[in-house]
Amino acid sequence: MLSAVKIGIREQGWYRVTQPELVAAGLDPWGDPRRLRLFADGQEQAILVSGQGDGRFDRGDSIEFYATGQDTPFTNTRVYWLMEGEQLGKRIKTRQSVRGLEGSLSFPHTVQIKERSIYIATLKNGDTENFFGAVVKTEGADQILNVTNLDPSAPGNALLEVALQGVTNAAHRVMVFVNDAEVMEMRFDGVVRKVMKVAIPQSWLLEGENLVSLVAQGGEADISVLDSIQLMYWHTYTAEEDVLLFSSSAGCQVAIGGFTSSSIRVADITNPGQVQEVTGGVVEPEGLGYRVRLGVPGSGKRTLLTFTEAAIKSTREHHI
Repeated sequence: MLSAVKIGIREQGWYRVTQPELVAAGLDPWGDPRRLRLFADGQEQAILVSGQGDGRFDRGDSIEFYATGQDTPFTNTRVYWLMEGEQLGKRIKTRQSVRGLEGSLSFPHTVQIKERSIYIATLKNGDTENFFGAVVKTEGADQILNVTNLDPSAPGNALLEVALQGVTNAAHRVMVFVNDAEVMEMRFDGVVRKVMKVAIPQSWLLEGENLVSLVAQGGEADISVLDSIQLMYWHTYTAEEDVLLFSSSAGCQVAIGGFTSSSIRVADITNPGQVQEVTGGVVEPEGLGYRVRLGVPGSGKRTLLTFTEAAIKSTREHHI
């Protein structure tokens, strides 16, 4: 039997891989599941192994883990290696929901546009990649940011960040509009990268599609390309497709709704290599669906992933 299974992950989420899938990919079915170990980038990752208590990895058993993809010019896949080691593997531990103060009704959430449709080989920008998105000229370039579950009574402003790369040696003046409202002017010279941020009222944003327009003001020689647009806005604690990734201060009580079933689970992924499952939340009906109330354990700012059983992802495995 082969000693390891290669698991390629392309997107963030909570994954389950069954024993038959792993055996088909080359894992020894007679090994001790308590010694199964998962690695990414040379670091061991905590996992759950169902049914490991009897020391056998049976057909009804599986592994579960939190994983992320990659975002590089060369690949969108992060490789995880599952193998049986000489010692017990790292396991996902549980933390209990705590009592605490009522938190905010929303949290800061970021959406991004980062297209890679144009390659400019002549740019001398060191280790920075040479792939970009839309060309920004006098006729303008329109981009769409999708905003969901917008908090109409947000506790603060939204924050827009735009990164441009100059293509010509001219002086660049680019006006930035959000839903036809002027928000800032970006000024820079030559073939350089320029990043600017501006706070905008959350009330300027729309649920759904939001138009970001970039219009060069410096004439025909004023040409740049879009590197990225990021928008941080206040997102309600509402799941989308039975999943919500959110941040909260430890000790706060939060209520996450929008789930289609009561099989809701919560994981603390603040440290992706040492994920913990949060138990003890109260699941209750909410309209036609469900929500979970919990107090965030730990200390400082925490990042949590909530999901239902139906939203657990699966993946294809490749052996070596």
